Amino acid sequence: IIKNLIGNLNEREREILLSVFAFNEDDSRSLQDIGEKFGITRQRISIIKQNILEKLKLRLIQEEDKITEEILKNSTEIEKKVLGYRFGLNNKKAISREKTKVVVGISENEVEKIENKFLKGIFSYYIENI
Repeated sequence: IIKNLIGNLNEREREILLSVFAFNEDDSRSLQDIGEKFGITRQRISIIKQNILEKLKLRLIQEEDKITEEILKNSTEIEKKVLGYRFGLNNKKAISREKTKVVVGISENEVEKIENKFLKGIFSYYIENI
């Protein structure tokens, strides 16, 4: 699933994905920094990131994936709840970050960190195995 998604990205999108989720670095950089690196705006980086995440989310909702199951096995209960709500893993219906923070009782920033950790785990697996 993810291998096909990543395989369909152009080189620039793949590099942006690597930068946004800091696959090649210890800390992720700001969208502004990434935009400057690629000569595009922070807003364009954000749009590219959202497009990739939407494609991924739809694929995760449509099909069970063994790597997703593996990541969930190693996740805390709060992480499982957040991922279940955000990616519709429980009932195939994803809810917004804002609703997730209310239901789970954590900040929107914490919800985003959990999402990014999960997505980084999935992308890392498939990038290493392309």
